[in-house]
Amino acid sequence: MTKTATFAEYAVIHEVQTVPIPKDMPMDRAALLACGVLTGFGAVVNRAQVRPSSSVVVIGFGGVGASSVQAAALSGAYPLIVVDISDDKLKQASLFGATHTINAKTTDALAAVLEITSSQGANYVFVTVGSCDAIKQGLAMCGRRGMTVVVGLPALDKFVSISPHEFLLGAEKILTGSYLGSSRLRVDVQNMVRLYQAGLLKLDEMITRRYRLEQINEAMKSVEKGEALRNVIMFD
Repeated sequence: MTKTATFAEYAVIHEVQTVPIPKDMPMDRAALLACGVLTGFGAVVNRAQVRPSSSVVVIGFGGVGASSVQAAALSGAYPLIVVDISDDKLKQASLFGATHTINAKTTDALAAVLEITSSQGANYVFVTVGSCDAIKQGLAMCGRRGMTVVVGLPALDKFVSISPHEFLLGAEKILTGSYLGSSRLRVDVQNMVRLYQAGLLKLDEMITRRYRLEQINEAMKSVEKGEALRNVIMFD
């Protein structure tokens, strides 16, 4: 799977997929860095390069979204708004740095974002869910000359057209993607390890539950139901 291995005790992998980490870095925490954290964190600090005091919206609060929130908080964003449809997840958002939360199932999310940003819209919007509707919503939430970053990729057969005049012309908005956090693997992973060891990057709090390999179906169902930020499979 894309030059990596999954759910195996041992694997032969390509050297470009290896990163040296300190021996005292817990492996279950380190495992989170390989995809979800790298993707969400990097979208903020590498692709968008969020500046202090910028207003930020993160749509979707799973493992990737939580990582984007942390990166935005470390970058000095304010307000930092999280949009999701799960009250349970939204309750956790403040732990990772969110200043405002919106349940899109019970609230007009666009109106709420505009109210929080004094009708200006956000400087940056990160769409961490694979949904074309969420991308369109993100563009609407984005303010003049703002940037909407697509982090979660919708299924290719679900893509719908987005009219350029909605955001490119008068408002000069930017719509861009971020592949795996626009990352430099060895540099960014080692930097995140240092942030974790300094107590600045929350990884322990992202692990909802640890499972044995024989419980993997249970772990997957938990993720599919939206019950977990991240589940980890343990081999020892």
